[in-house]
This record gives sequence, structure tokens and C-alpha cells, in this order.
Amino acid sequence: EVSDGLMLIDEHGIIDCNEAVLRMFGYERDEIIGLHPAAISPDVQPNGHNSRESANDKIKEAVKKNKTQFRWVHRRKSGEDFWTDVTLVLIQLENSNVILVTIKDISDIVKYEREREEFQQHLHQLQKMEAIATLTSGIAHDFNNMLTSIIGNINLSKIYAEKSDFDYSKALHQSLDAALTSVQQSADLVKKLLSFSRKTSGHVETIALQDILHDVETICKNSFPREVKLIFNLPEKLLYVACDRILLTQAIINCCINASHAVTLMRKTENYGGTVTVECSKEVCPQHI
Repeated sequence: EVSDGLMLIDEHGIIDCNEAVLRMFGYERDEIIGLHPAAISPDVQPNGHNSRESANDKIKEAVKKNKTQFRWVHRRKSGEDFWTDVTLVLIQLENSNVILVTIKDISDIVKYEREREEFQQHLHQLQKMEAIATLTSGIAHDFNNMLTSIIGNINLSKIYAEKSDFDYSKALHQSLDAALTSVQQSADLVKKLLSFSRKTSGHVETIALQDILHDVETICKNSFPREVKLIFNLPEKLLYVACDRILLTQAIINCCINASHAVTLMRKTENYGGTVTVECSKEVCPQHI
């Protein structure tokens, strides 16, 4: 028993089909013969294109190239939409050009692909959370230092403001500036962490690679053990890449974390610590990849 649907169509519509088509769509033979292919499809395809116009374009493409293959959403007589893989082949039948249509129901394949994509997105988010958890202890320590600086300078400013035996305005401004600097550093670190932890991904844009690496440097230097020396050698000339900023940031941070573990957790006590160097440069691949 053939599971693939087979149809013959010409400029007037469907002229013949096999039993698999009738089972697939739920029509009787006399109901489906003569219909335009778009009549057994929703009005609009998932990409937003009109089904009749798109179907006509695909038929023209098959006539021009002799064959074309694509994914398509069809609609059963019951109103249920389902994904199919469609192949159109131009053939000769009784001295006339007709198109042989092969239809495969790929609903299960599309469902699997969507579930896999959702799983991969969930996995990416878990990896980000794991990286953030690794960074947390070091960042908490630096935040404590920043807060100590902020509180100390504000208290010092209060003392200067209450004194009247001398003009402490210069010292007062210096203390407030130091507190403001610590606040800005804390806010910048929080901003970068929030950006890194966002669930949103899939947005490809052209970005200077150095911008991403500066963010990575800020996050890592505020979180890695002091025994790990971080060196970022970045060229002055900006290097642009087309990428998803969040995913690339995540990937580089994960590499840095792995390198940090390699020179700390995975080493013996007497050799604890080391240097992690991050470099970027423009290279030409020796062959097409």
C-alpha cells in the first residue's frame, strides 16, 4: 500500500490522484478532481504568503526547472491542517505537459523538529544559568567590595558636610565622586549580567567582536578567583561578525570558565592558578568550511 499521495495536475487543477491522497485528505475522488491545489490548503501559509499565489508560483517553477521540492501546509476535508513535503515533477502524458505531485505527510517530523528546537533553547538557558551560578561567588565578593566603598565614601561625605572648622568641599566632592564611580561600576556589571541571562535569542546582527569581549572581560574579571590572571589581547581595529550576541557571549564565557577550571579546580594545590588569555584576530580559512 503506497503511503505517499500522488496527484496529476494541469492548468485546470487536479486531474487524477491515488487512494493515498483520498485517505490523506478525507475526500471522495469526485470531490477532489478539478480542485485547484490551493483548495486543499489553508488560505495563508505559515510564512504569511497567500496559498493560491504561492501554489501558482511553485507550479511555474516546476514547469521552468522540470522539478521543485518544498514544504507545504495542506488542509484535510475535516479542517485539520498538516505539514507535507511536496515534490512537483513536469512529465509528458499523452503529448501534454502535466505535473506529477508527490505528497508526504511529515507532521511527525515537524513536531519532532519543534520539540528539538524547544529543547535546545531550554538547554542553552540551563547552560547560561550554570555559567551564572559559577560566576556568582566571585561577583558577590566584588559587589561587597563595591558596596563597602560606596558606604564608606558616603559616610565620609557626611562627616565632611557636618564639619565647619575648614572648607572640606574638595574632599567632599572627591568622596562623592568615588562613591558614584563604585555605583556606576556596580550598575554596569548588573546590566551585563542581566543581558547575558536573558532568555531571548535567535536575533542575528552585525556586532563588533571587541564589544562582546569587553562585556565578557568585565563579567569574568569580577568573578574569577584572584589566582586566575585574565589577559584580553584585542586589536584596535574593530572586527565585525554576524551573530546572536547572547549566544556568542554565552559561548565565550563558558570557554573562559572552562579555562579557569583547568588552572584551578583541575590542578594540584601547589600548581593552583594560572593565566587565561583571550585573543581575537581576522584570519582567512585555508579552505571552504
